[in-house]
Amino acid sequence: MTVLSEEAASRRLRAVDASQESIETTSLWIMHHKDSADTMLHSWMNVFRIGTEKQRLALFYVANDVCQKTRKRPGYDMLRSAFVPRLIGAMSLIRSDEAMKSKIIRVVDIWEQREVFEKPTIGELRSALSMTYEDSSDVDERLLLEFDPATLITDLEKFQKIEAAIEKARVILSK
Repeated sequence: MTVLSEEAASRRLRAVDASQESIETTSLWIMHHKDSADTMLHSWMNVFRIGTEKQRLALFYVANDVCQKTRKRPGYDMLRSAFVPRLIGAMSLIRSDEAMKSKIIRVVDIWEQREVFEKPTIGELRSALSMTYEDSSDVDERLLLEFDPATLITDLEKFQKIEAAIEKARVILSK
């Protein structure tokens, strides 16, 4: 397993442009480094946050390519799922830019048609894109950006193991 530094990921992501070749090679590079998804997606969000409109659009297209390519590939669900909170955060940064917003809506429409994400996730993405400033006051953006689905899954698995051990102990004690 290759360990990917945040600096290397950021450097690669800052170099992305809107050409099909750049988007596809970056997408494949992200998929190749799926074991470093946390680092990769943290860098993706940081570069998106400070990027120009063109960089943001290119990064969104990279995310689109990754999500579509991983849709039917076994072992890549975690990567696609890990993108969701970052995409929601990214949408909150672009919702006031009407030109970019229309391009993103088109991508979300494609995701819905191709069932890249489940309907509730599509709904969350659409909501994030259409929220007004007043609507977003109750959403802590930092929490959305820092949410890590992989950690949640790991914690839930630990919880299930503990719960199973408690149940075994309960059965033994009841005898």
